[in-house]
Amino acid sequence: MNKLAVLAFGLLLFFSSMLWFLANGSLNQYLKSQIQLQGNYYSGQKTALTQANFSPNTLTADFTNLHVENLPGFSQNFALIIDQATAQIASVNTVNVANLTVVNQLDIDNIKVNLEYQGDSNNIALILQHTVETLAKDFPLQYPEISAKNYAKQHPERDITLAKAPLITKESVVETKAAIEAKAAKKKSPQRKKINTKVIVKHINIKNLHITMIKQGRVNQKVFNNITLASIGGTDGLNSNQLGGELLKTLFERALKHVNSL
Repeated sequence: MNKLAVLAFGLLLFFSSMLWFLANGSLNQYLKSQIQLQGNYYSGQKTALTQANFSPNTLTADFTNLHVENLPGFSQNFALIIDQATAQIASVNTVNVANLTVVNQLDIDNIKVNLEYQGDSNNIALILQHTVETLAKDFPLQYPEISAKNYAKQHPERDITLAKAPLITKESVVETKAAIEAKAAKKKSPQRKKINTKVIVKHINIKNLHITMIKQGRVNQKVFNNITLASIGGTDGLNSNQLGGELLKTLFERALKHVNSL
């Protein structure tokens, strides 16, 4: 009996370890797939990530080799490359809000941005435009002016009605249109009963931002070091499905901000 008990205990430990490994592996695969899906969705370009690795012991998530493909017709294969990023997750015990994930710090080692001009426009500005428009479509109340313009284009007859309504300020019209857009999107999308997870990213640090600008056949390159970006999600957090778009938006906006110094 003692031998059987020892054997049973050993098997229990083995299967417990195997289940933990499978669960951990599934989590890493899930993180990888989510980053790729959100990157592709918000940028409009194929996004690939080599590896995602979450450590439950240190509450850190490491992401290796993220590539966002360039727009068709441009010379470089990729618009954005991130070699390594590490997210430090806050312990559940330190977060007092249910279904809220807090990233205390997101550290990015090296970002490479290939910015190419064609006439007055460039690939990064075009991808950023797609990202912002997608965010506005999915989260109209957070992008009221863009949502209002899009709604006016799709429903010109309603826009005229709102314009004729008395004693309505411009801000009220914008909010009204955004609310209509949000309700319309909600009706179109299937209702799924699921927990709405929120995310806050408190600090974003970039060690090196490499920008290559190609304009009129000339190539200029410059590296910007130790960049600190604003937090994402405010105090209440944003939808977890929104995080990828907001991060891309923040990174592309920062890259365009440095273009004039090249």
